[in-house]
Amino acid sequence: PEATPEPEPEDHPSGLDIAAIEAAVADYMDTAGIPGLLLAVALGGEDPWTFAWGVSDLATEEPMTPGHYVRIGSVTKPVTTVAVLSMVDEGLVDLDAPVTAYLGDDWYGPYEHGPDITLRHLMGHTAGFVEYAFDPGFFILGSGRLNVPIVPEEIVRFTTRYGPVAEFETQYNYSTAGHVIAGMIIEAVTGNPAHVEIRNRVLDPLGLENTYLPPGELPPEPVANSYNGGLLYSAFTSLTNPPDGSLHVFKGNDYLSTNSYPQEFLQTAGWTGGGIETLIGDVPTMFRGLFTGGLISDESLAEMTAGGVNPGYGLGVGIDDIDGHLVYSHGGGTPAFRTRALYFPELDLSIAVNANVLPPDPDAQELVDALIPIVMKSWGLSN
Repeated sequence: PEATPEPEPEDHPSGLDIAAIEAAVADYMDTAGIPGLLLAVALGGEDPWTFAWGVSDLATEEPMTPGHYVRIGSVTKPVTTVAVLSMVDEGLVDLDAPVTAYLGDDWYGPYEHGPDITLRHLMGHTAGFVEYAFDPGFFILGSGRLNVPIVPEEIVRFTTRYGPVAEFETQYNYSTAGHVIAGMIIEAVTGNPAHVEIRNRVLDPLGLENTYLPPGELPPEPVANSYNGGLLYSAFTSLTNPPDGSLHVFKGNDYLSTNSYPQEFLQTAGWTGGGIETLIGDVPTMFRGLFTGGLISDESLAEMTAGGVNPGYGLGVGIDDIDGHLVYSHGGGTPAFRTRALYFPELDLSIAVNANVLPPDPDAQELVDALIPIVMKSWGLSN
């Protein structure tokens, strides 16, 4: 089936250049071989405009819609960061206190810097940890137990058995484990499940009724079908026995349907570092609300958005400049969705994109780069 974008003019705001958006999306989907793609854009606190193209399922050709739940991967990280910073504001935790103050002396196993690691290190990616999500050993572990959830303690043990892969405290090395450990701290300090605290501290105050953090809470429907390509295709097909009907060729790409497998391991492999499932329409509201929703103090917001060892990354959020405008952003990649979420504080503009392929080639950021000037020009936001 062909994933051809189909415009729905009645759903579009009159000021948005739909023809230009359609052209950019069609070009990207064709080049990258994307079966289904979602877009949401919002100006100010208004409800986002949502768009969908292509199919959610290559076998049935079911159209992709904004009503399909998707995984947003590491876009979860800034949500967890804000939950933690709200606890900082309440005096429950300290960014610069050792994690041992909350999890005891055994949490870090053989990791040599364990006694000195703080929440600031964890959420700023300066603990020196390996990125377990890219480790072949983690794929091997998961392939043998896809029907069994992985718990946070297992993720930490997997990560800390390695020595540092970057200089502790002085070198940035992205690692999802940091935000998983932050989730463990949330639970240890509050006595509540992390998904409950994140809902109470972030999701409910922002009115996000369609956003969930598994496994403690699940959306009312499974996520849309998604497809592993490239190295993930090779890994899954070599380590597992692909179910009948799970292999597809689309626009010259070999794809493996993620939804043909049990979801328990995949649904828990990111947790507070990458586990949120949501509707695309919630993402701009969520991402904007992290910075404007009054969830944390001005002091904590300044901590979050100040670049650290990596000037382009604060505490759980990317920091950049696009066409002279400050932008906060984060990407997410999880078998098998790719997400980009951005908020321009000076323009009060939010954009989110989700593709049901991982990894897309070229990356979804290429589409975002094409869409930003179109949206800005449409709404009179360009310099």
